Amino acid sequence: MKKPLNAVLTKDQECANNEFLDFLVSDDNFFIIQGAAGTGKSFLIRHLLETFYAKYSAYCLLLQKEVQTFNIKITATTNKAVNVVDDFLEDFLAKKSYLSVSTIYSLLGLKVTNDINTGKTTLSFNNKRSFRSEFTHGANEIPLVFIDEASFISEELQEIIQAVLVNDAKAKVVFIGDKYQLAPVGQNFSALDMLKCNKVSLNKIIRNSGDIVKIGTQFRDTVETGIFTPISYNNSNVIHVDGKNFQQMIEQSFSDPNWNTSKSKVLAWTNERVQEYNQHIRQSLNKPEIFTTGEIVITNSFINGATHFSRSVDSEVMITKINPVTQNNYGIRGFMVELDGSHVGFMPEDFRDAKKWMKRLAAQKEWSKFFEIKENWLDLRAVYASSIHKSQGSTYDTVFLDLSDIGTNWNATDVARLMYVGITRAAKQVVCYGHLPDRYC
Repeated sequence: MKKPLNAVLTKDQECANNEFLDFLVSDDNFFIIQGAAGTGKSFLIRHLLETFYAKYSAYCLLLQKEVQTFNIKITATTNKAVNVVDDFLEDFLAKKSYLSVSTIYSLLGLKVTNDINTGKTTLSFNNKRSFRSEFTHGANEIPLVFIDEASFISEELQEIIQAVLVNDAKAKVVFIGDKYQLAPVGQNFSALDMLKCNKVSLNKIIRNSGDIVKIGTQFRDTVETGIFTPISYNNSNVIHVDGKNFQQMIEQSFSDPNWNTSKSKVLAWTNERVQEYNQHIRQSLNKPEIFTTGEIVITNSFINGATHFSRSVDSEVMITKINPVTQNNYGIRGFMVELDGSHVGFMPEDFRDAKKWMKRLAAQKEWSKFFEIKENWLDLRAVYASSIHKSQGSTYDTVFLDLSDIGTNWNATDVARLMYVGITRAAKQVVCYGHLPDRYC
């Protein structure tokens, strides 16, 4: 439910609102709004979009500064986050037909490029367009770009934002994120951790109050201090059960005729454990081992088809056709699968076979064949379980959390972040199984 726009701002939000006005009249290019789950980041952005220009104009008059015109761009780092922002801003966007929400990659005209000479994957531009003209309709307009879920920004993307939005388009960029979330895959820090600019923090929890937030905050503090404290379970919304009851509760949840992907999710750290849960739940639902026509599945890798069909990682797609293949050119059995009635690709019976081939080809520096597999073979997963990393930005009524799997991670800070993210994905209930090792107690 959307919070009414006449709701009173918290002190943190009011401070951020004032700092934002200072940012607009300053020469700074970057501004960061950071806050943990439930602190009202989305509501604040909606409030700023609705009210800032009148306040900004009055502020300029007071400071005897020229009032600038801004060309607003609203973006997020993932398609999942775009959908969340678009839904939250639905009423506001309906009044502003010239505004829409897109990924920052789409705004910048970026695509993933695989270099068959080096084996490296980089971001590149779709064309040589002028980004200054792309972001402004008039010579005096200043691009004002909001980027939600900014903790997903890699070092490479941040460098492009600096070069294109700031150096070329002379834009002002507002990053919105949660510094306690997990860093992008392959990095120890989010690019925002290294950015030198004014930052404001939202600390007061206004959503999801109760023990879920209390325990989420406990692990948020652990990220800062490195000190782990025991979880205080209750008998309602944060519970701990043994393996038998964990299995029974999972099976009961996913067999509900009214179940959908927002109702519940099993979260673990490793992909191997996630696959085990997905396989078990499919068996409990009497579904065949192999996906069937009409089934909704999750993409585990980026799909970039030849017919303008593209899906980001962790997107829901429907299997509209599936036909067995005895073996392909690599001697691997699998299926030719059509997705959403549009894109057709090869799906191995077991994607571990694809990974073995990719590892072998990488060792031989056969990059053309390596990327042939990476770009064209489909890695599809069931919808019931997810890695905690990929769950960032999502909310589920109930989260089933595997503590034992999380505890196999030997990095204490990562464990604290995994626990924080996993717990705060839940809107109504967290069901925990297993225990963290003694080193985290």
